[in-house]
Amino acid sequence: MLRKWPVAAILALILSWPCAASAQLSEPTMKYKVDYVNESRLFRNGKHITLLHINLEWPSILGYSRLPALQAFLSKTIFGAEAPTLRSGMEAYFKTLGKEIHVMPEEEGLEVEYRTMVVRELAWEKDRFVSLVVAKQRRMSDEVEADIRKNILLTYDIAKDKIMRTPDIIRRNYQAGRVYSEALIDRIWTYMPKQGIEVRAIDLPDECCLLQGKVGVAFNMKGNSDGDIIEHLVVVPYTAMDGILTNKAYNVRNANNKFTPPVSPQPEETVDDSLKVYLMADEMPQFQGGEKALAQFVSGQLNFPAYEQLIGVEGKTIVSFVIDRDGQVTEPSVISPVSPGIDREAVRVINAMPKWTPGMDNGKPVRVKVTMPLIFKLER
Repeated sequence: MLRKWPVAAILALILSWPCAASAQLSEPTMKYKVDYVNESRLFRNGKHITLLHINLEWPSILGYSRLPALQAFLSKTIFGAEAPTLRSGMEAYFKTLGKEIHVMPEEEGLEVEYRTMVVRELAWEKDRFVSLVVAKQRRMSDEVEADIRKNILLTYDIAKDKIMRTPDIIRRNYQAGRVYSEALIDRIWTYMPKQGIEVRAIDLPDECCLLQGKVGVAFNMKGNSDGDIIEHLVVVPYTAMDGILTNKAYNVRNANNKFTPPVSPQPEETVDDSLKVYLMADEMPQFQGGEKALAQFVSGQLNFPAYEQLIGVEGKTIVSFVIDRDGQVTEPSVISPVSPGIDREAVRVINAMPKWTPGMDNGKPVRVKVTMPLIFKLER
């Protein structure tokens, strides 16, 4: 379980870490950055209403790279068009949905559509790969029956800027058309939950990805439970995958990659003046009640993820976030990861913070970036 750190220990850690860089608007070169977006929006286009929920854990920098292949793939899959960054992809997609509104209209004849978009980290192997599940769902209102789902598993090879799908992970002789061969199905079946779920070979989607360490390969399975079609992940240990994985999968799992910062700084996105983020301001943002209150809040909120407890993962994750002009905590990103579950919990704590006192520059409130480390430590 999580050791509840004394307030003084957390306070010392927070105070010892710089909350801002020395330059006012320029950001240092980063090796790793995953952006977290979890929000709901409402759009109207004539009589058509779209209720959109997005929950994204979006890799934007890995190994000092802006990940052109991964950015293009994720944007195309989630937003329907390639884009170089998450922000540009989101902005272009929102324009296709019509005008954003903030209250659901109460009038007859409206057609309501519900859309859900998810990008979720499943595994992170330092300097080697990241694995993701990418999911979309479109559903019309109850009066119009239409349910379109799309789930994808992938592993991204950081060094080669390459997206790995099933043909890159599973040897060809263990694939049979759009489903797996009987030999592979038998191995998957060994690790399937046996209670309450009925699965047929025809229901097996052609999706899998690599997991970290010695955990194994995750397969996206479709089954029938009490009359409902459900999708869930089944993990087959690597020890049961001997002879099934490709050389590509073996190589990316065992790679010894070394990344060096680029000679020239990473290009920054062009943003409106109203969205500029300061790294240093005349008056930096302050948590209500000061550093001691901040340490108490963090200590009281942190929970250790169950999966990471099970596999014995611990460490320090570093999260950056922006304090908006009204003091709201926005735009959380993990810039030094431990594991998907720990990073996700750290972001949850950051998002749970109350409003801060905003930063000030030249007598005006400005958006300021804050960087904070959070420690997760198992009791021995």
